[in-house]
Amino acid sequence: MGATVAVAQPIDPYGDAPTDKPSATPVKPSVPVPVPVPVRPTRPAPIDPYASAPAPAPTPTPAPVAVDPDVEIDEAVAVGLLVRARALDGEGAVAEAKQLVVEAMARRTSGPTYDEGTLLLAALNRKLGIVDAPTSALDPIAPPPDVVPALDEVDEPPPPRRHDGSGARALTGYGILAGAALGAAVSGVDDAGPTLGLALAGAAAGGLVGRWAARRGDLDPADAHVIGSGIVWGGLAGGFLADVVSGLHDSDAGDIAVGAGLGAAGGALLAAGLRRPELTVGDAALIDSTALWGTAAGLGFGLAIAPAEGEAYSLNATLGALGGYLVGHVAARNREVSAGRLAKVNAIAALGALAPFLFYAAIADDSVDDDEQAAGWLSLAGLGAGIYFGFRWTHEPALDGGVDDAPAAMVRRSSAGGWSVGGPVLAPIHTPAAGTTGAAVTLLGGAW
Repeated sequence: MGATVAVAQPIDPYGDAPTDKPSATPVKPSVPVPVPVPVRPTRPAPIDPYASAPAPAPTPTPAPVAVDPDVEIDEAVAVGLLVRARALDGEGAVAEAKQLVVEAMARRTSGPTYDEGTLLLAALNRKLGIVDAPTSALDPIAPPPDVVPALDEVDEPPPPRRHDGSGARALTGYGILAGAALGAAVSGVDDAGPTLGLALAGAAAGGLVGRWAARRGDLDPADAHVIGSGIVWGGLAGGFLADVVSGLHDSDAGDIAVGAGLGAAGGALLAAGLRRPELTVGDAALIDSTALWGTAAGLGFGLAIAPAEGEAYSLNATLGALGGYLVGHVAARNREVSAGRLAKVNAIAALGALAPFLFYAAIADDSVDDDEQAAGWLSLAGLGAGIYFGFRWTHEPALDGGVDDAPAAMVRRSSAGGWSVGGPVLAPIHTPAAGTTGAAVTLLGGAW
């Protein structure tokens, strides 16, 4: 079943008048379609040449920036310090003003305040007489230059060693000793007359050789004493060794002289090879001391074990002398000890080693060896204790500019109280009653 809809007709202004009758034709419903309306372009408004210029657009206000309160405090403090520094500079307190400028620059490490402090610091340095060293661009690849210490922190260099032949006197004495031993060895020590003559001739020849060697090699006293130590202990060890290799028969004076002469020559060559420029007179005294302690310890050990043959004493002494000599060279390169202190240590060590024999007469018994063995062990203990307490009780003597007026001897004492170790010096001895002549070595000499 259909519906009838009345549709209003459009009014035509130029048509006929509408009728009142509705249309009887049925009309289906429809959706109205929009009709596009043309848009006319708008014309710009005319510009009035007499009108005033339009007002500029307002500039946007930037957002407020947050400021660190610590920076403001540092800036204020730095400015205050600079103001106070200028005031102190006007009053003449330049050093105090510089201190305040440094503190201000530490507060502000950049910016106008820092630049102002830099200029003021330079002006204050000029007033204080401080001249800034010119700076040069450093190679970034090269390592930074070494920091030069202050003058008061630099150790004063030691004085140069004297290599001018000044050790000729000491080496001449050692040469006399070695030459005398060789001369006696050549003679065979069978007759006193020829033996003494050859010993004196050898002493003269050895002294000349020693003096020539010192001049030739520009040896100073330290060098001479180092070589002399080899001569003394080489000759001593050679003499003891000759008693050992001579067999079980009794060794005569000729055997001992040959061993001592050859040992002295060998010791001189060994010492010349071991000599070093850094060794001093105190080092030579240390070598002599350790060789002496080794020899004494060897003899004391031989007495303590009471060997069946007497050559065991000589063997122990030989090993002790050579071992002590080599140990002395090692110790001399690692420790500094003066000759004066070693003279005191040796005196204390000698008392410790010889003290047991003061009571030996009270315990001596020829039927047993216990008394000799006890004395030997006590002597070894006394030697060790004497060396230990000698170093504990002594100290390095103070250096004084006094004159060394001590006489020539193995152990010397000057009138100022200073002790030192000298070299062996032979002194002729003549006995008119017996009609004999000889030589002696002064062990201890002093002046007061």
